[in-house]
Amino acid sequence: MIKGGCGFLFVILIFIIWSYIRWGSVAYGLVWLQGEQLVVEPSSMDLRDVPCGERKKLSFRVKNLAAEPVHLLGANSSCSCLVTNDLPTIVPANGSCEIHAEFVVPSEAGKFTKDLVVYSELESQTYLVVQISGNAVTTEKNKK
Repeated sequence: MIKGGCGFLFVILIFIIWSYIRWGSVAYGLVWLQGEQLVVEPSSMDLRDVPCGERKKLSFRVKNLAAEPVHLLGANSSCSCLVTNDLPTIVPANGSCEIHAEFVVPSEAGKFTKDLVVYSELESQTYLVVQISGNAVTTEKNKK
């Protein structure tokens, strides 16, 4: 029983070491084990309280865990208030790229949640989602 347990621990140790060498993170290794090749960071952004109508510049990183470059084809959003001009682009093998977006906070006060969907050429992972949420607030400046 102890012998089998030691073998299992050895495999786990090798996986941890390999993940750190390959990607610098065990978390990326776990994502790779699930069959995913792309990771978006952060996958959600909470803007908290932001003035109605304000323009916010956002950025996120797409990490490619594959040994081959991956094309990001474009993006769609749940509203015209969220756009990016950085696509299409190529994420290098075992590399990453930064994507910039601009978000216009809704003009009406209240909580909001919007999605930016980034499309890839991968059949196994055709898209990634970045969720933007927050609370649009009325200020003296935007009451006018």
